Amino acid sequence: MKIKILIILIWFTQIFAPASAQFTVNTTINNPTCYGYNDGSIGLTLSGGTTPYTISWYENSNLMTVDQTNTQNGSVILDSIDDGTYITIAVDNNGVTLIDTFYLSAPYQITTIDTITDVSCYAGTGNILTYPQGGIGFYQGIFTRHIWDENLNDYILDDEWADTTYTNADTLYFNVGIAAGYYTLHITDNLGSGCTISYDYEINQPSAPLTLTESHSHNICKNSEEGTIQIYAKGGTPPYSYNWSNSETTSSLINLHAGTYTVNVHDLNGCSLAETIDIEEPFQDLIPHIEKVDVSCHDNQDGAIEVTYIENGEPPYVYQWSNEASIEVLSDLADGNYVVTITDANNCTITDTVVVNILDIDCITINNVITPDGNNKNDTWIIENIDLYPMCDVFVYDRWGKQVFASTGGYDNSWGATSGGKILDNGDYYYVVSLNTGSYPTYKGPLKIMK
Repeated sequence: MKIKILIILIWFTQIFAPASAQFTVNTTINNPTCYGYNDGSIGLTLSGGTTPYTISWYENSNLMTVDQTNTQNGSVILDSIDDGTYITIAVDNNGVTLIDTFYLSAPYQITTIDTITDVSCYAGTGNILTYPQGGIGFYQGIFTRHIWDENLNDYILDDEWADTTYTNADTLYFNVGIAAGYYTLHITDNLGSGCTISYDYEINQPSAPLTLTESHSHNICKNSEEGTIQIYAKGGTPPYSYNWSNSETTSSLINLHAGTYTVNVHDLNGCSLAETIDIEEPFQDLIPHIEKVDVSCHDNQDGAIEVTYIENGEPPYVYQWSNEASIEVLSDLADGNYVVTITDANNCTITDTVVVNILDIDCITINNVITPDGNNKNDTWIIENIDLYPMCDVFVYDRWGKQVFASTGGYDNSWGATSGGKILDNGDYYYVVSLNTGSYPTYKGPLKIMK
């Protein structure tokens, strides 16, 4: 840095008096101490010639309104002046004139080259980096933080945040890791006359911290995928980005199975927050309790299924069977597999299969005694479940082989041991029953009539 130090005197002297009346001027120059100051001065000491003296001052060729006529003692001071070019014209009483030119120079202005780093994340820290130049050199810098009072019309200097640094012109002042707020840097030129200049700085930060709130819904049904999560980000510096543990990148998730989900939210400045949400499901699925009745015999359809109650569900329930039924009790069933899907009020479903078996016995039971005595007990010949075989043929023979009864194309259990309109005699008879289904042999056996 160049330092302008000047005291340049140029004399232009015209003497209009005899040599014996020599007229001289001695000068004292004081430059302004700091840039922009007007504390400079020019002192003149006049001697010789003939008093009184008349002094005229010019600044940059402009006449100054300084009245210093009739000066008797020869001492004149022009003070409170800033840097510039000054001309003085001194005339003694005999008209002898001396003209002098003076150059006053102040130090260069102290300036700074600044780099301000705002606070990226609320309540974080920022930086002020500044390079001072100008003045004479070797600076002292003091940073002070401003805190506004409750009336917002004054500020309080918070010494806790003050930071004093001494350096030379080739070194940076810096205040690193400081909170958001208003700061003033006071720079003093210690090598010169203690010139001081102040610069104000503001470190900004987001108006509010980054915050997250969430809403979610659990799975109502076991093993379902209906959970949802919605994340709401506020504060910080929008826009926001979302990174989920399941690789999704949106603010909301749908169709979620039970589990733990974590999201990391970043704002534009890289500030981040994490949130973890558990999506739950019922501990158990719907459990239907089902009772069944197997088919009693071949060719019958007397099986049954009943859903007696359901655990872990919410009534009412909807039933959908593989045979198109939609009730909880099924009857008159043949053997086979029956699949039911049960849906509760929460739309939870369970599917179950019920196997209706068939007992490995013949369907018909042939009564081998008839007592046609009119007491309405065993008065007719009963063949149980014969109605299952509408194409059956039934024959009865006496002990000599004579046919006493015949029914073809079905039998209705109404034969009362008669033949030709008369009740047959007591005794032993013989029956032949053909079911005509192809799956059973002909049934043959004794039949006793007892009146």
